[in-house]
Amino acid sequence: MSKVASTILSILGLLTIGAVLDWSKSEAFTSILLTFLAVLGALAIHEIGHVCGGLWARSNVLTFAVGPIKIKRLENNQLKWGWVDSWSEVGGYVQIEHRQQKIENAILISVFSGPFASLLLASVYFTNIYFLEILGLTSFLLFVATMLPYNLTGFFSDGYTILQILKNNKLFINYYKMTNYLLAKDSPEKWDKGLQEEVGAIDAKQLSPTELSIYLMFLFYSAVETRQTYCLKQFHKTVNLEQVALQASHKGQLAAIYHYYVAIQYLLDEPVTISDSQLQELPAFDALSVARTKVLLKQDPQARARYSQQLANVNQTSYSFLQVEKKFYERYLST
Repeated sequence: MSKVASTILSILGLLTIGAVLDWSKSEAFTSILLTFLAVLGALAIHEIGHVCGGLWARSNVLTFAVGPIKIKRLENNQLKWGWVDSWSEVGGYVQIEHRQQKIENAILISVFSGPFASLLLASVYFTNIYFLEILGLTSFLLFVATMLPYNLTGFFSDGYTILQILKNNKLFINYYKMTNYLLAKDSPEKWDKGLQEEVGAIDAKQLSPTELSIYLMFLFYSAVETRQTYCLKQFHKTVNLEQVALQASHKGQLAAIYHYYVAIQYLLDEPVTISDSQLQELPAFDALSVARTKVLLKQDPQARARYSQQLANVNQTSYSFLQVEKKFYERYLST
């Protein structure tokens, strides 16, 4: 069990003990416990709304998390429950893989279903039961908070997502499409090559750092998969790293961009302009990208061994981007 999950369950256990024991303050313990459970319940119903919307749109729900619990769909299509790994997951989230046909409609349905479920649940506020009052009030506040259109360094509110889809914002829709392809379990050979051409023609200066990281990631893997670097070269010419460094709201965004930028320069057979010292100043990124970058920058045998080991279990049912990552290693680094 993770530290986050054990902390939450310990708090619930202590509140339950305090509410059950005949203490002078047992009523206070009970109120706090019911409030805590009501908030978790409101979050759960909101995320379940997203799940129902995704199923309605015939999309594939990959992950559901709320409070201390996380449920994932495994590669064999079975469900496995476990514990959340970080506090960012406690508030709840759902990962959904949409079909590419009419993806805008699927996104609208799945995204709006969360706030809609919260709005329906808000009606229980008008009861005289304390737990239901808190549940209803929290649900209403959740509806308002998620329907407000805001973008917090790559975290899109439901309202922001709905607004961008209704406005037919191509940059945003492409962001969703690319993420959908990268996290799909289908073979990357089924990727839409037209999308590769469309996003490759975009000026990178129009993108936020969060969007840029996904564009770089998708175009890198697309170039490896198709063995066609034209679109990647076209996009790469418009990237201004100095501008990106000024726009990045936190160093984690910059780390993601730098690691893929190094891989892109290597793939395009261009001089690598990012140094190891620059990367050392940034927070640790995912282990796979770190190992890849160390191989590209220093030809470190230990990094090569770690990189190879991490790719050993990649198969045709892994995420698409991992399948292409394995091809990159086999084609360009294994010899």
